[in-house]
Amino acid sequence: MKNRFYLDYNATSPFSTSFKSYLEKGDFPFANPASIHTSGKFSRKCLNQVEDFLFNLFDLDASEYHLVFHSGATEGIRSFFEAAQEGDAMFYCESDHPATISSAKALEERGVETIPMSISSSGDFELEHNIELIKSWKTKNKGRAFANFLYVHNETGVRWSLEDALSLKEKADCFVHVDSTQSPGKIINWERLSTGLDAYTYSAHKFGAMKGIGFSFVRKAFPFKPLMKGGAQQSGLRGGTENVLGAISIKLALEDIQGLDLSAIEVLRNKLEQLVLNREDAIVVGKDSKYGRAVNTLNFIIKSKKADISLIQFDMAGLDISSGSACSAGSVEPSNTLISMGLRDYAKNGLRVSLGQCNIGHEKEILKKFEQVIKRL
Repeated sequence: MKNRFYLDYNATSPFSTSFKSYLEKGDFPFANPASIHTSGKFSRKCLNQVEDFLFNLFDLDASEYHLVFHSGATEGIRSFFEAAQEGDAMFYCESDHPATISSAKALEERGVETIPMSISSSGDFELEHNIELIKSWKTKNKGRAFANFLYVHNETGVRWSLEDALSLKEKADCFVHVDSTQSPGKIINWERLSTGLDAYTYSAHKFGAMKGIGFSFVRKAFPFKPLMKGGAQQSGLRGGTENVLGAISIKLALEDIQGLDLSAIEVLRNKLEQLVLNREDAIVVGKDSKYGRAVNTLNFIIKSKKADISLIQFDMAGLDISSGSACSAGSVEPSNTLISMGLRDYAKNGLRVSLGQCNIGHEKEILKKFEQVIKRL
């Protein structure tokens, strides 16, 4: 749309340039990759190429991990915790994505104990406290402990360290799932994925590929229990015919990300952040976090303005941003993340700007519009 700028990449991203070019060709593999005829074999070849690419890109060993394609991070997260049974415990943070919170509620209904872990006022994972929390539970119970670790926060952009995730697993003796959904294309210098952690989950539409597909690396030693039961596809780990076109979109989008100028995105984010900080009644959330933030994400609070009022102003100015919390029927719900960080009084005031490649080259227009709105709020 003319004279509008999309600043909501953490919600979903536009298709990558390479995938759009691929779609224009119109000649897609359509056959079932389980079929033994030539068309089926071509689909299988395409799927195998994507699998090889992903193991190589994320530096994981196919002998140690399964690669499971699914419908997206919501299914991937829920699938990991399906292994938990009555008498086990799931540890999570109340600032986690709603998909994780919902999984906790579902497990609780069948006898799995659900226990919140702590984050600091800057959004950091309180490693030592959470290690002791899990160890304390394990000394009193015979069940297994499952923990969720949110690598890059969707709302604040706060980044945690995979070294902390590994310490949590080793010192607390628990299974650890890493929600990696927001990491591709949004952090500089990806950490090497540790082969000691139990799973990593991604959602394709967050980085320029199709909606309705995602993938998880799951350690083969993990007692995975399929959520989606069906045929023998994907070694019986996820039933249903594989989405070959969706898998191809993942490869093409991630290839484009390798050439993404994240430093330019960070410069724009920092300039927008400074405009916010020019107001005396503004807070930039997670600015002082230990390991930094995703370079594309700015979460901020205008103390005097509820998010729903602010969103209207930004929308009228031609800027697509979001509230930092869930919107339903036009109303903004209090952000669990802000509450967890001690910002309860402003839990309905959070706003999120999340940038991407399409914003580069339009910095002046975006900054001008953004400054105008910030000044009149």
